[in-house]
Amino acid sequence: LWKDTRKKIFQLIKHEMYNTYDSYIEVFNYIEEEMKKIAKQKNIIFLEELNNLFNKIISYEILPEIYLRLSARIYHYLIDEFQDTNILQWKNLYPLIYESISSQGTLFIVGDKKQSIYRFRGGEPKLFDKIETDYFAHYGCYRDYLTQNYRSKKSIVEFNNIIFSQENLERFCKSLENVENIQDIISEIENVYSNTKQEYVKNESEKETVGYVYGELVDIPKDQEYEDMIKPKLINLINKLISQKYNYSDISILLRTNSEVRTITEWLIQENIPVESEQTL
Repeated sequence: LWKDTRKKIFQLIKHEMYNTYDSYIEVFNYIEEEMKKIAKQKNIIFLEELNNLFNKIISYEILPEIYLRLSARIYHYLIDEFQDTNILQWKNLYPLIYESISSQGTLFIVGDKKQSIYRFRGGEPKLFDKIETDYFAHYGCYRDYLTQNYRSKKSIVEFNNIIFSQENLERFCKSLENVENIQDIISEIENVYSNTKQEYVKNESEKETVGYVYGELVDIPKDQEYEDMIKPKLINLINKLISQKYNYSDISILLRTNSEVRTITEWLIQENIPVESEQTL
């Protein structure tokens, strides 16, 4: 009886879903077809179509013509933000790059694995290693790391060195419970965060103590409200900074979602703390 009930509930939900969204899908399909017609008439190609279209082109018999038109002229390739390159993009470029390197050309890629934030679009940081081991191993590759940090002060650089050290990452990974393939995860994290240690640039005109970093991980019990824990900590921290001669304009609060922005903005307004956000502008 329970199995039969579950099956009927699923069917009911399915009918409700079709009933709610079918009209929208029909409108979407109609607009999509019209957009394709207009794009064809006006010779427009949308950005999201480029990778697939180019992949089709290089898969056809006209590939030698592409070599003649591009590879004969382009010998040196520079790809920035390489950690966000996806497999399809690389497959599209690879034949051209391979041809140029075969003719004494070069490939120069720049990127940072730990800044790979486009995995949801197919960004593949493992390509860094595959270039050396799979694609161009027989040509010889040279890898270099930027060990000098010109952007941040001593305290921040040293803080990052501790956080992303191999010992700290191992400690964190081993603290995770009930995670499948934990050893594979640890190996991947260690690979991404290897060679991250940097040196700060010493400036004789500045004091060695310039910069300050403080971090706190707040564990909110299930029976406790988010606001009860976070709001007083945030307000006290802001007041502490103001008492230390900082201005409100020196302070920024970074959040993950728009709903959090709304909540924090309301808190600050309630405390008569001047705040600017998308909610107030």
